[in-house]
Amino acid sequence: MMEESYTGKDFYTEHFNPRAHLENYYKVKLEDGGLGQFVTFFLKGAHRAFTIDGIKGDTLIDIGSGATIHQFLSACESFREIIATDYALQNRKEVQRWLKKEPGAFDWTPIVKYVCDLEGDREKWPEKEEKVRRTVKKYLKCDVTQPNPLAPLVLPPADCLLSSLCFDGACRDIPTYRSAFRNISSLLKPGGHLLFYSTLEGHYYTVGQHRFSNIFLEKDMIEEAEKWGSWAQCEKSFKPKTDVFGPRRAHRAFTIDGIKGDTLIDIGSGATIHQFLSACESFREIIATDYALQNREEVQRWLRKEPGAFDWTPIVKYVCDLEGDREKWPEKEEKVRRAVKQYLKCDVTQPNPLAPLVLPPADCLLSTLCFDGACRDIPTYRSAFRNISSLLKPGGHLLFNSSLEGHYYTVGQHRFSVLYLERERQTRPGPLDLLAFQDSCGWNDPSAGRFRKLLPRTVQKSGASDEQQPRCCARAPPPPQTGFGRMAVQARSLFSSFLDDRRPL
Repeated sequence: MMEESYTGKDFYTEHFNPRAHLENYYKVKLEDGGLGQFVTFFLKGAHRAFTIDGIKGDTLIDIGSGATIHQFLSACESFREIIATDYALQNRKEVQRWLKKEPGAFDWTPIVKYVCDLEGDREKWPEKEEKVRRTVKKYLKCDVTQPNPLAPLVLPPADCLLSSLCFDGACRDIPTYRSAFRNISSLLKPGGHLLFYSTLEGHYYTVGQHRFSNIFLEKDMIEEAEKWGSWAQCEKSFKPKTDVFGPRRAHRAFTIDGIKGDTLIDIGSGATIHQFLSACESFREIIATDYALQNREEVQRWLRKEPGAFDWTPIVKYVCDLEGDREKWPEKEEKVRRAVKQYLKCDVTQPNPLAPLVLPPADCLLSTLCFDGACRDIPTYRSAFRNISSLLKPGGHLLFNSSLEGHYYTVGQHRFSVLYLERERQTRPGPLDLLAFQDSCGWNDPSAGRFRKLLPRTVQKSGASDEQQPRCCARAPPPPQTGFGRMAVQARSLFSSFLDDRRPL
């Protein structure tokens, strides 16, 4: 955009119509693509951050709240006090109308219901609205281009800063953008969280008849800007702490992202059942598979409640806690036992991994740490992907977890080999390029997803955010104009984040 065409603060305050903005961007069908997808992408990310990843504290300051309240719907469950801020008086007045229940206030009910549905009870939307009203204590003027954005006020540092689409319009160039990061850093406690949402590669947005400038940003610009903001002591992402295999990631896939169907086949189940704890809520039937008889026998002991079976209770309770009721762990265990209908022998190196059986294709395949040990070289690894493709319906999901840059793992006194894999393209020959190889295996990378979702070639490919891809997934084009920067919503390391030769991300 030409320098002379930049629309600054004065133009914004004179011409920005908050009600037209809300009607255009937030009065949309959430189940549709386009603008509806734009809204739900943010809502799911915020839900993950505050509800699943456990970002919480006493005070959250929202930088550049605009005329919206949707960003508070999950945050109000995790913070005692929310302080909204914005530069424009008309935006502050619009939100105050909703907070005070004034006639003519914008109706946020569909979006509130959507978030309540994510949390497990759509009918609690009236209570959610009241909780937001109680939690938003202040709505202050804010200017991120000033050394103290809340001047003349000086507030105690907050536990968390949230900023959604503010810097894009407030900063006319990269030096101003960097300076804005420095300016807001004074508002956050050491060790606090900055949750940041920004558009990418856009020049403007339209409200009514007016265009408003956006600074053109690429992802690396955002990552570079944070280095100028004294953020060394702050958590700058939604990225969760590493957990054993990833019960949180499984919870997100099956509970939040809605992967479901009739049948799930787990390829290489091993001696574990934790991978079924969230899946059992989404699939009528789970078929466990493994090559080793001793693994199948170990799981059967637990399924049959035999004496001496491994005690999975702590992990079952943890998953129930994620789902909102820790005390339902006995029911969860029984649900897993009912859902796991069979435990079959499987060999992914064979054309039919379940031979001599031939099963109907499943809605979903799950595989965690199976291929790593089952495949001795790259040709075998590629072949294994071709082999399991026959087990999945067209349009189904593959949720895939693999180790990276490892050679072996140890059990007792024995070492077991692991195929050395790397995610990124390499200049040296040898290791598998996981970003390029799947075409040779008969798979294409699909649309939006939090886990590895691969579709057979008969299904048309569509774009997905690069930030949404797991570690062992090929890249797909990001959605135009929008993206959660790595500084902010990157609870996207997903299934494979546990492994990187056992190093946390």
